[in-house]
Amino acid sequence: MVTYFQLFGRHGLKMWGTFLLGTLMAQVINMIMAVIFYFVGAAVFLASIGLNLEDLQSGTSPEEMFSGFEPGAFLVVILLLLLWIILQSFVSCFQMAGSYGMASEAVLDGSTSIGTYFQTGFRYFWKFFLQCILILLFSLPLLIPFGLADLGILFSDEAGSTIGLGISWFFWFVFGGGLLMYFFSVMFAPVILTSENMGPWQSLRYSFQFTYRSFGKVFGTGLLNTLILLPFAVIFILLSLLMVPQGEEASLAAIGSTLLFILLTFLLVPLAQAAVLLMTALRYKIHLRKIVVPEAHELETAASETSASFEETPLAEREEPVSRPADPFSPPESVSLDEPSPAGDEQSKPLDSEEKDPRS
Repeated sequence: MVTYFQLFGRHGLKMWGTFLLGTLMAQVINMIMAVIFYFVGAAVFLASIGLNLEDLQSGTSPEEMFSGFEPGAFLVVILLLLLWIILQSFVSCFQMAGSYGMASEAVLDGSTSIGTYFQTGFRYFWKFFLQCILILLFSLPLLIPFGLADLGILFSDEAGSTIGLGISWFFWFVFGGGLLMYFFSVMFAPVILTSENMGPWQSLRYSFQFTYRSFGKVFGTGLLNTLILLPFAVIFILLSLLMVPQGEEASLAAIGSTLLFILLTFLLVPLAQAAVLLMTALRYKIHLRKIVVPEAHELETAASETSASFEETPLAEREEPVSRPADPFSPPESVSLDEPSPAGDEQSKPLDSEEKDPRS
């Protein structure tokens, strides 16, 4: 059985480079969409309130410009924001699909490539988009009270209410812990989706089943992922304290240190992502895949036991198989003319060299 550190040593660097390339491409796409969305959205919004380019150039005051702001214009703003969120979600879901597909292939097949990132990204990004919507909808009963508790902390602190602040903090920890457990319970859904090629809802349902059938394994995986992310969080905090200027200084050194911090963060985030995804996919294969695909788990267990028993057998006592399946990709074996055939020396003689009868 391959350990986590062996798996990370084999595929970690390749996955880090691929995730870094995917993140860079996603940022470029987001910037292009932001520029297009800014000009198109501004034109649609100004047209919805009855303004054109001449009104902007004539020096009209902002009060006069937005005097025609009606509920219809407000609806246009909401629709533009929703469209922007959907476009951003498409890019994020492509990254998630490629990342999970690459991690699943590394764990299940023992090898992966940069092509897997783009193949699974295009293949599963629509399923990931639907699954992200389902995960968001199911989290609303916990997410909304958590947000209200957060607002309660802010307003209680401003008003100086000790009782309100204590109640708000209590609900903040309660619903925050509930959200953490909820994300633990859905973290295997993307792995199942890419590993077993299942639908968004079916893979999410299996992930929920893991929570109450193998709560210890799910909670342990969440804790291991937290421990993996902890060193990266410490590094980010130290880098922010050392490099990001705390005051309002705008010197060249402060700008340079901030840019260096952004660059280091850009390099470290894909590495942390690869470490967490490999841990999640490996824990799924070892402990939880037997619930989803019991036949595949039994075959893998039998194969690993056979391999382990063969390796434990001394080399002199190992027996070669009677017959081996032919490999269609291997070249044909060449037969040496100098070696005798297995049937004996008599059959290896040429037909025209028969021995003479001594009586003749």
